[in-house]
Amino acid sequence: MKKNLFSLLAAFFVSGLAVGQSLSAENLDADTEVIIGTPEIGPTGVTEGTLYSNGPYYNVPGTPNISLLESVTVGVTTLGAGHSSAAGIRVADDWEVTENVIVENIQFYAYQTGSSTTSTITGVSLAIWDGPPSDPASSIVWGDQFEDFFDSTEWTGAYRASETNPSDTSRPIMITTANTDGLELAPGTYWLDWDATGSLTSGPWAPPIAILGEATTGNALQFLPDEGGWGDLLDGGTFTGMGLPFEVNGEVVTAGVNDFSATSISIYPNPTAKFINIKSGAKIESVVVYNLAGQELMKASPKGKNSAFDVSSLPSGTYIIKAVVDGKVQTQKFIKK
Repeated sequence: MKKNLFSLLAAFFVSGLAVGQSLSAENLDADTEVIIGTPEIGPTGVTEGTLYSNGPYYNVPGTPNISLLESVTVGVTTLGAGHSSAAGIRVADDWEVTENVIVENIQFYAYQTGSSTTSTITGVSLAIWDGPPSDPASSIVWGDQFEDFFDSTEWTGAYRASETNPSDTSRPIMITTANTDGLELAPGTYWLDWDATGSLTSGPWAPPIAILGEATTGNALQFLPDEGGWGDLLDGGTFTGMGLPFEVNGEVVTAGVNDFSATSISIYPNPTAKFINIKSGAKIESVVVYNLAGQELMKASPKGKNSAFDVSSLPSGTYIIKAVVDGKVQTQKFIKK
């Protein structure tokens, strides 16, 4: 490994509510088609999501690829955004869904300084909101801020490095897959809220969207428990908004196959270990939980747009929820872990 010519801080950089790994001030000298979704800034690098990519995670292609921090050309200083589960720090970014979709998994990028190309990322929690998580009117429509949806992780073939030392290989960027099996979303703007755990002490850090010549790459948010909550994720040198790359994989729902009308239901988190929540755009008249043999296990008559069951006592397996919403029957499966 080539030695760094300039020292890099592996400590926090605080700007407003932004916590990220930053260059020390004294040392500042597209493979597949994305089907749907509106990225907050047009990607100029590789996109991988089958449904949506929020932006490129590297901007200098090669062997290896480089996510280059343009500390000289542009003046940006934040190498990565803190989103450590152990520290209670989270990040969030938005996705405008333009068609009815079924999401199989969502992939996030992270690194831990000093790791090898064998990933040290060990977990990821994920909550999906119907608006900015900083807005008290927003609510979680899927997932959980505490449940681990980790599926797999591997090296992307890219490193995060600064313009002053572009050959630095101390920050290999990993891609981590979060399982979202059973997630269905109707058109709208959703906010993905996540954190990560790793086996090293550094970070984990989320590398921002990397586009050459661009300081402003998005409108991501960061949650800092010691700073009172959610705030804008800003670069430490330019104080401009950063976006975070992520990939969404799944399929577009063909018209007629799935009804995403106001009478449809969404259930979350799925899979779940304790609670299953049911939400609808109209009044839920009744909800029944069945096993695959058709035996009725639980039932409720919420007479509202939300309902919930404590399923912690159920054995692990697959179950069916049948809800009557505004006179129409809706059914969905969920997995009890």
